[in-house]
Amino acid sequence: TYEAPAEAASLAAIRERIAAKPAEAATAAASASKAGHDRLPEPLRSYLGCDLDDLKWKALGVGAFQIRIPTADKTIEARLLRIPAGKAVPEHGHGGRELTLVLRGAFRDGDLHFGPGDLEEAGDELEHQPVAEPGEDCICLAITDAPLRFHSRVMRFIQPWIGI
Repeated sequence: TYEAPAEAASLAAIRERIAAKPAEAATAAASASKAGHDRLPEPLRSYLGCDLDDLKWKALGVGAFQIRIPTADKTIEARLLRIPAGKAVPEHGHGGRELTLVLRGAFRDGDLHFGPGDLEEAGDELEHQPVAEPGEDCICLAITDAPLRFHSRVMRFIQPWIGI
């Protein structure tokens, strides 16, 4: 059967493809973790052209870092996020949906725990402040179809400059 390329698909289609193969996503993330902390899972490694150690992270000004990943669909934002161990992401809501796949480390969102291979789906009703677990930075692939809605005035002010 024919499958449209991910960059041409809508966020809903990407979500359906991920949901149809959760074991494969978990296996890919877990195998990347076992292969070495510096390894990204395929096809992400080939798409970016390098592994974690060679990535050029951009500081977000809140202790976190990101790498924006170009997409053909300009309504979709994709990025790698690196949240330092034990640190919280600024409290925020969503103007749409966000899919977050943990590649390395772990984070807690309220009572929920997400580790390598886990996928969190956040809708426009969710207001939260994820916290990276202690011991290791949390590296995630995050895909959004609308800008985040930060609670902090400072974050709302710098949001256009940090691109998140």
